[in-house]
Amino acid sequence: MGYKFTSTQDTREPFFIQKIHCNNCSVTNHRDGTITYYHSVITPVIVSPGQKHAIPLCPEFITPQDGYEKQDSEIAADKRWIYKYTSKYAVRLITILGDDLYSRQPFCEERLELGFHFMPVYKRESHKTLYKWVDLLESTGDLHVFTKKVRNGRKTEIHTYRYANKLPIRDTDDALMVNWCELTICDEGGDILYKNAFIADHKITAGNVHPSCVREKLDGK
Repeated sequence: MGYKFTSTQDTREPFFIQKIHCNNCSVTNHRDGTITYYHSVITPVIVSPGQKHAIPLCPEFITPQDGYEKQDSEIAADKRWIYKYTSKYAVRLITILGDDLYSRQPFCEERLELGFHFMPVYKRESHKTLYKWVDLLESTGDLHVFTKKVRNGRKTEIHTYRYANKLPIRDTDDALMVNWCELTICDEGGDILYKNAFIADHKITAGNVHPSCVREKLDGK
């Protein structure tokens, strides 16, 4: 997409047990009366297009006071991490990635206010308003489509991008306008190998939607 670095954040739950626990454990009460105790942690890493290595950053543990719903807990821990470490990074060069939990307007607006960019996953079942616009653009032939054949080892993949800019993230008068992109990767037989969609504040064009387009632009091709 033309940016320098991305920081991707996700939750890990590395420790489950039903007897030993501490005050910082999260708790799941099961219908059969048993209780599971576990620890969860936000694990951010820095990645960059074209680079196979990732740089792990300081984790942030999710603790009981963060809330009882997964979304509340994860978002609360993420906010703590952001405010702790924002000053350590050149934020205008960083795009925050994440799963669909991070694709809500308050999260995106907060990242913009702090100087970050954003590009979380954006699921159809979670965001009906924006996808109504996507379907409308597709029906009128105004949805952008970019297709590129990519070699992956000995095999050839077909990468198809569908994208549109300036769509409302939600159905309100103050909705944040975002840019949407869907990537579908198929083999030469047409079988889908990967499919996902994202929103971003970066403007999406045929010149930056695929990593090779960005590299060619930087190389002057």
